[in-house]
Amino acid sequence: MVHYGRLHDVSAESLTLWERKGAVVMPRARIERLATRQLVGTAKWPRVLGGALIGLAISAVPAYLASALDENGSAGGAEFALLFLGPALGAAVGSQAAPTERFREQVIYIRP
Repeated sequence: MVHYGRLHDVSAESLTLWERKGAVVMPRARIERLATRQLVGTAKWPRVLGGALIGLAISAVPAYLASALDENGSAGGAEFALLFLGPALGAAVGSQAAPTERFREQVIYIRP
């Protein structure tokens, strides 16, 4: 079982971690591997670009079909607004992705 948390207490018999749900006490005999993670940075652009392209693709087809159904066109050019603003809005909504955190892990202990 994997546990993530902040180290709270170390004794000869156990290790205590603070997790989101509270303190967890683990006997030393059950610990197979212990490592620390340090935040290196975040990567946002790959997720933003992927989400924007998916949003663009999903919204471009209905916008094109809706503009193609209007055979005579309108005086105000509403079909062009739908054709260009629909995919732009879909790309903007699709690009709202949370950044991905990158960590560097350092192994402290591995049970022999």
